[in-house]
Amino acid sequence: MAGCRSLTKQEQDSVVNKLSNQRDKTLFILGLYCGFRISELLSLRLKDVWADGGVLSRIRLERRFTKGKTQSRDVVLHPVAQEAIQGLVLLLRNEPDSFLFQSRNHGKALSRCQAHTILKTAYAAAGVTGHVATHSMRKSFATAVYKRSNHDILLTQKALGHASLVNTVKYLSADQSAVDAAILAS
Repeated sequence: MAGCRSLTKQEQDSVVNKLSNQRDKTLFILGLYCGFRISELLSLRLKDVWADGGVLSRIRLERRFTKGKTQSRDVVLHPVAQEAIQGLVLLLRNEPDSFLFQSRNHGKALSRCQAHTILKTAYAAAGVTGHVATHSMRKSFATAVYKRSNHDILLTQKALGHASLVNTVKYLSADQSAVDAAILAS
């Protein structure tokens, strides 16, 4: 979503604490630690994250579920994301083809609109202001990968699954206090 901003670590923690159930917490945590678009998250099925009685170490998104549908994406699962999935899977029926993020409507997938409402409610309850929505999770992921990779834009591009660096740059916003400090550093 154009204009959405990334979340600070403190905001992320506050939002997690305001989410009321394991499904919603897992959705938010996977968004932060995998960088998937909301439609990609909502397409996940149990078999995509769970096999042989345990959480997989990687998630592979089939290309039909990715933006542009041109290539699949393979993302390693951070231990925090694995733990969240573990907690959610224990609450689900053990059907491999069932959606990971189910609506209350007979096991159907949570809709993008429902996910948006859930997150906007949590943002408001956590006191997170500004232009934040479902895409804020992906932007937060991009910012975190960029910082942890010592500002490697190509690595960040690969982590986001972007075909163009131009798109990746749009995800990375400079913190105004960092800009001010760089100007005053001389």
